[in-house]
Amino acid sequence: MDPLGRRCVFLFSALAICAGDIFTPEQVQQLDTFVKDVMSCSHSPGFTLTAVKGKEIFTRGYGKRDVHKGLNVTEETLFCIGSVTKAMTTTLLAKLLPTKFPQSSWDTKVSYILGDSFKFTSTDLTDHATLRDILSHRTGLVAENYGLIAGYNKSITRAYMAKKLRYLPSSQPLRYQFEYNNWMYFLAGYVAEVLAEGEESWEDLLTKHVLNPLGMDSTAILKDLNELATKAEMALPYVFFDGEFVRLSSAAFSIHPAEPAGAVCSSAKDMAKWLQFLLRSPKNIVNETCFNETMKPIQLTPEQAIGGLKRPTFPIDMYTFATGMGWFTGAYRGRHLVLHSGAFHSYTSLLWLFPDEDLGIFVSTNGIAEHDDPKLTTMMYASDLLLGETPWLNSTTACSFPEPWKVKSSKNSTEFSRQEVHSERHLTEYVGVYGNRFVGDMNVFINRTANDTLQLNLGYNIQTFLYATSEKDVFRWKFIGNLWFLSKIFPEFHAGNIQFKENNNGQIYSLVSSAAGKEFVFRKDVRFADTASTGESTYEMTDKKFTLALLTLFVIFSCQ
Repeated sequence: MDPLGRRCVFLFSALAICAGDIFTPEQVQQLDTFVKDVMSCSHSPGFTLTAVKGKEIFTRGYGKRDVHKGLNVTEETLFCIGSVTKAMTTTLLAKLLPTKFPQSSWDTKVSYILGDSFKFTSTDLTDHATLRDILSHRTGLVAENYGLIAGYNKSITRAYMAKKLRYLPSSQPLRYQFEYNNWMYFLAGYVAEVLAEGEESWEDLLTKHVLNPLGMDSTAILKDLNELATKAEMALPYVFFDGEFVRLSSAAFSIHPAEPAGAVCSSAKDMAKWLQFLLRSPKNIVNETCFNETMKPIQLTPEQAIGGLKRPTFPIDMYTFATGMGWFTGAYRGRHLVLHSGAFHSYTSLLWLFPDEDLGIFVSTNGIAEHDDPKLTTMMYASDLLLGETPWLNSTTACSFPEPWKVKSSKNSTEFSRQEVHSERHLTEYVGVYGNRFVGDMNVFINRTANDTLQLNLGYNIQTFLYATSEKDVFRWKFIGNLWFLSKIFPEFHAGNIQFKENNNGQIYSLVSSAAGKEFVFRKDVRFADTASTGESTYEMTDKKFTLALLTLFVIFSCQ
């Protein structure tokens, strides 16, 4: 029995988690009021919060995990944590590298582990890209998410998709600049499988080497949301639209085969165990030297990519300046901060670590909020309480954030609108299948049941109506089906368009898809199932070719 009357759980004699007085009773009341007020003004259905300081923990559930059945969020409720998963994948590699491949380090070339059959888009990138490069988002490869959103066939294996990476184009040189890329964490998961000699999947390896040793027994890897919801206490996904909470389709929640990038779902209780591990990294669970490398800053992040809060605009500073392997490095109110966020449609999460204070906090919600970022304002408020700082936010300013300090950026209307513009061509000229060897095949057809509207489908989930614009062969898209909310809620998808291109004979032969600042080419003479005619292939992205200028200086940090 703990002499202070606290309840403790010991994990393999490595970690001790104690439910103690991390907050004072007054602070608990302040925090509860703050969270409930922010949830109300942001229309967030459910919210979970975990805080760890030393051996003590605090877990709390707020709101509803199932709005229509009135089921409450508890410390056992699972939330999909999105890209917070990435640090679990790097932790798995920190476990496997020293044991399965002792001669390796984070600076081992990816192609050395995967063998001669593996290739990136160029020989230079194949010959030089290391594990450190792919995990710190500095490969220069394009951040393609169309395929992940659309959903790949469940039969596609990671080994098959790894070979497809040769068709993912580069936009800049290796180690030149940060560009966040989910596909590199898919690749990291595949590397883990290869290190295990193909005998176990990433899912099995993560469970065996990370989740089970930490006692994270309720944590699950999302494959089928409906199935998971029948087996566990799952927070269901919602958007607040037209004055009510709307349940999103479970079919939209799959990122196969890129689960290592963001498919873990966890509870406040289990995330407390994860936070304590991150702050202590016990040697009997992972190689400490190898693990500690993951949190060190590697690649500088441009301010416009990550953002932040800075004086004198705001009363405090909060920013990131570099990425590690599954982590970002920054500062909050002058204190060293290690962090990562996560988003999976309506699920959004945020994890902050203050290593010097032995403090970690995790927050997550199951609804897309109208408010800019309820998880960020809650994170800062909770951090202030635990750091002994006077909170600079209150319920009023959290709901108006970033005002009154900074005017909110204007957003496009959440309602799709279009002008009646008729295409210069007959719609039948656009009909056909347009392929991309990495993303997939887009099927363009005329939907006779929707007033002869041009429609584009990709994968299981992307279904869009195409509406002509005043510009020749350019159409705006409106998401329907499982992803209808993208055009309703997110301005970057609301503003997406499709541009068809003609050949020398004036016939349509390709299309360029554009959304969120990314563009990819799909052609009628290409199919996803195609293979290269030679051992190496490049692929054009918006008809631009890029030349890689490689850095060949390597600094070796052994995991031994």
